[in-house]
Amino acid sequence: MNDGLMSIPSHALDTCIEVAGAFGAQRRDVNISLTAIGLLWTMSDFFARGLSDGKDITQAVRRFSAGALQLRLQHQIDDLDMGPVEIDAQMGNLTVSHEKRSDVDYKRLLLAVYDVIQGFGTDERPEVRNTAIDTLFMSISRHGHKLSTSMLEYCLWNLVFPLIDTVRHLASTSSKDEWYGRELGTQGGKPVHMLVHHSRNTAQKQWDETLVFVLNGIRRLLKHLFVHLQSVPKFKQGWDCLFDFIKETMLNGSKEVALAAITTLHVIVTTHASKGSMSPDYFEVAFRAYEDAITGSANAQSTIVYKARQELLRNIAELYKQAYEMFESNMYHRLLLLVDVSARSPYNASDKLSSQDNTPLVQRTVLEVLPNLKPLDDQFISFWCDYLRLMAGFLLNGDRLTVLQGDGTCHGMDGVMQKQAMTSVHDGSLAENQHQDSQPRNQYYSDVSLKGTETVESCIQSPDAMAIEWTIDPSFMESIISILQTHYALAPSPLRLDVLPDVLGGLGRCMSTRRDFPFGTLWRVAATTFNRLLLEDLDSYSIMDVASKVQPDKLPNGVGQMRFWKQLADIYEVFLGGSCGRAVIINAESTSEDTIKADELLEQEVLETLCNQVLKSCQTAPHDVITKIVQVIDRCASRTSMLPLGSVELLPAHCSRFSFNCLQALFNISRFEAEDAASAPYIVGVITMPILVARCDFIFKQFAKDENEHGDIPLPSVRIEELTLILKELARLTTDAGRSCKVEGPAPVGSQRAVGRQAHLFTLYDSLCELIITREIRVRELLRVLLRLLGSELGFLQSLPAS
Repeated sequence: MNDGLMSIPSHALDTCIEVAGAFGAQRRDVNISLTAIGLLWTMSDFFARGLSDGKDITQAVRRFSAGALQLRLQHQIDDLDMGPVEIDAQMGNLTVSHEKRSDVDYKRLLLAVYDVIQGFGTDERPEVRNTAIDTLFMSISRHGHKLSTSMLEYCLWNLVFPLIDTVRHLASTSSKDEWYGRELGTQGGKPVHMLVHHSRNTAQKQWDETLVFVLNGIRRLLKHLFVHLQSVPKFKQGWDCLFDFIKETMLNGSKEVALAAITTLHVIVTTHASKGSMSPDYFEVAFRAYEDAITGSANAQSTIVYKARQELLRNIAELYKQAYEMFESNMYHRLLLLVDVSARSPYNASDKLSSQDNTPLVQRTVLEVLPNLKPLDDQFISFWCDYLRLMAGFLLNGDRLTVLQGDGTCHGMDGVMQKQAMTSVHDGSLAENQHQDSQPRNQYYSDVSLKGTETVESCIQSPDAMAIEWTIDPSFMESIISILQTHYALAPSPLRLDVLPDVLGGLGRCMSTRRDFPFGTLWRVAATTFNRLLLEDLDSYSIMDVASKVQPDKLPNGVGQMRFWKQLADIYEVFLGGSCGRAVIINAESTSEDTIKADELLEQEVLETLCNQVLKSCQTAPHDVITKIVQVIDRCASRTSMLPLGSVELLPAHCSRFSFNCLQALFNISRFEAEDAASAPYIVGVITMPILVARCDFIFKQFAKDENEHGDIPLPSVRIEELTLILKELARLTTDAGRSCKVEGPAPVGSQRAVGRQAHLFTLYDSLCELIITREIRVRELLRVLLRLLGSELGFLQSLPAS
């Protein structure tokens, strides 16, 4: 029949189609049915070529066997990237060139062939229906550009959509009962059945394979004919229906069906959005399919496998990279929200036990795609704040996550720490999962209250999503910190100022894990990054000076100075002193000396940054915040003096050294000059001096009390070193004579006459006198120097030499 299509009478062509359809419908031999479908494909090519303009046409006549057709199915020609000649060369012989017949109604006959092929798409034999579906979509995709609008409309509404609906219905109602292959014979009186692979041993699994063919066909059809199909009446309605079908198969289909649906969605959208041939309303429908699939997979009851979730994240990141111009502000925020949901819900019902020893696979994929989501153009420069806040929000967001210590069987952070949090999503607002002080993040997510966010919220608020388990793995947070540091440096300076409090707040929350998990690496990575970012910004430009030029009381974009400084004060309070003021105690026997030394050095670097950089740039900070920071340093300096003598002897050496460093820091920041009363050193010095004097007074009196109570028993060397340090520093400490700070406490008689640079010694006179009878010779020598300085201040002695 193939060789005689040009010579068969026109009235007999209908009969040929009917005969080929009859051969395809017979049940005796499946190979005959497959060969008949091959003949119908050849006829469709012949009639489609007859639609071409011009008198001469080229006819590719294929001689199909059932084996050749099955070979084509095995190789899965999913895309039509090869030209017709290449495909023909693989499938059969090519015979060429006859004149176009004027007595043939090519349009009617082509649609008749399509009708017959479409009828086989629901055949009960998997091989037949899969071949028919693949053939139908292949032929329409290859020849669709030759079809008129009315023919495309017929194919769409009378062939494609009815086929999709029927296959979807049959797949959903098919049996799940396992069955054996057909009987091949008997052996030993027992029947022998054909072996059937476990992936095809139920009717439902075989219909799932058919769904994959349908999805591949949709992908092929829309990839090549999307532009032409837009002229079809009511195609927008059909577009919505197609993506509802794709979304449904992603959420409820088996693994192979879900992956095929994801691939179909990605190829269709990326192909046309990247070329600018997809209008925003079509793109919106496709993007909402991504939203529904990703948020649905975050449901704890979802059965979407982790591989499908990974592909969704990779595909949506690739879509942003290829078609970023389609992402306006609202849609970009929705994109970030999808990544946020995926990272916080890495497990669901299908893969709850996967990757328990390492970072969850979904979170690994989030780390993989995050660098690709950065703003890609100058017109999207305002997105930097949202992008950086997303990563900062992953860092132990305390107000929505309750950090629980594991039972010893959990993993992560060197086998010591696993953070798991259970939270219910209230009020349908995922945007509130950031720190409550992070007003810009709440604000920018509140702007996403349009269709996309409504989709996300409705999915999360569904009855099947009563609670979502948010698991933030420590190793995931360490990787986030690395990505955050890299991309923070790429952001424009004004926007870095805007997002700096959020970034520092996230790092500070990770730094706070040191108290409960000192062996972990998360706090070390966070502290190093915190120090580096703060130093870079304070060195490159003065945050407060820039802010005062923009707005007197605000940082750029409405972030208040008070919030910035409060954030810093809270971070230093938790990291240096701990919320309860206790020192970090590490078992020296189980920790290497190098580790202890490295941790001590890191803690010292944080302290130096605070004293040498932060407190020298805080002239616009609220006084109560400066006071809080100084009190934090004072609390750290009091570790040795506040402990009972028995406990002081047990204090690790690195703890006492840090306490002495903090005490030394108090003296350093107390020195100020009166040249500029509005300068940061002056303000800090005025605030620090009373705190320092009170600390010295307490240590003096405690030392005298301990000596009296213990008689001839020597005091711990740590207490003696602490006292000698204070006496030496008090002898060196001077303040401006004209504007000396006021210290609390009674002053000795005659001190009103003193206007020297060491007037702070007057308040300490009483406690210094109590130390005169101390048994420590070195203390008495230093005390004599101080008393002579005090006499000089009162004018009782000649001015002492500079030495």
